[in-house]
Amino acid sequence: MLETYFGLIEATFVFGLAVAFYIWQRNDLKKEKAKDLAKAEAAARHRAAEAAAAGSAGPDPAAGAPSSAGPDPTGSRHDQPGRNQDTPDRQG
Repeated sequence: MLETYFGLIEATFVFGLAVAFYIWQRNDLKKEKAKDLAKAEAAARHRAAEAAAAGSAGPDPAAGAPSSAGPDPTGSRHDQPGRNQDTPDRQG
């Protein structure tokens, strides 16, 4: 009689293994996400501590006037070489 239900029993085992694997992977991903979050928080605290230590050394150059070496801080494209003024993104 067992051989008449062999396919059903095998399908039940395969489905059970699939569910168990899904649960295992979900839990593993949750653990990895928690580890990554903890690492990111530790890195942020470290950067904040470094910034506080650097802040006592002098003003932050990024917080001052815009540098002449970088792009226009307003985000306009008029000063970028190779840009045509009548491109579709410039038309009103």
